[in-house]
Amino acid sequence: MKIVIVSDSHGEVDLLRKIVNQHGDADVFLHLGDSQLPEEYLHPFVSVKGNGDYFMPYPRYRILKTPYGNFYCEHGHLRSIVSTDFLKMNQCIGYLYGHSHCRKNVVIDGMHYINPGSLTRPRDGLNGCYIVMNCEKNEIKIDYIEV
Repeated sequence: MKIVIVSDSHGEVDLLRKIVNQHGDADVFLHLGDSQLPEEYLHPFVSVKGNGDYFMPYPRYRILKTPYGNFYCEHGHLRSIVSTDFLKMNQCIGYLYGHSHCRKNVVIDGMHYINPGSLTRPRDGLNGCYIVMNCEKNEIKIDYIEV
């Protein structure tokens, strides 16, 4: 299962279109908030609500089901810590989030904590980027793609 994950694109429709065109074979396009775009401009991405998505009707969180396991997805601005107990309670093996504009891919107590960084305004001294995540039953592969 191929999943394209972006966050914090802040209105950049053309960049999102370019990503969709480059990954037409993706099974899911996921936006982790602060697109600042209505659904008709964001399609085929499904999104969660970021702190900059003031009037957008996106849900606060989503559960992404993959062959590898479920991921709890949210923007991350309302929560400073997501515990492994919280993830287990939600039957998830990982947490996908944005907001910080900094890349992250770590495993803590067997749980994956993954942030794609920001497409347009990175704060980690690196270029803007997004993630291509390939999930199989026994393996997860994360690739950061710079824009």
